Amino acid sequence: MELGEITPQVSEFVRQHIRSVEQLEILLFTIENSSRAWSAAEVSGRLYIHPDSAAERLADLSKTGLLEHAQKDEKELFYKYRPVTEALRLAASNLAAAY
Repeated sequence: MELGEITPQVSEFVRQHIRSVEQLEILLFTIENSSRAWSAAEVSGRLYIHPDSAAERLADLSKTGLLEHAQKDEKELFYKYRPVTEALRLAASNLAAAY
């Protein structure tokens, strides 16, 4: 796959897993910053989106198996890029390369 190429597999991944530009930006952010977990407040501050929207998008990405979540304290969930399957990891990597 060439850099910037949108393959049928990338298109299908977007169709199945991405519901908004915010969700795409959050996924790409977590891929680029996969060494740690992020709260919705942190993601919203980095990407300049509303914290409630960030929380919704992070939860959606977790439900699709792209992010894992953990509760570090009693108030906040933290999310880390960790796809549940190799196929999801590869598809997300291809999306990031195309983007």
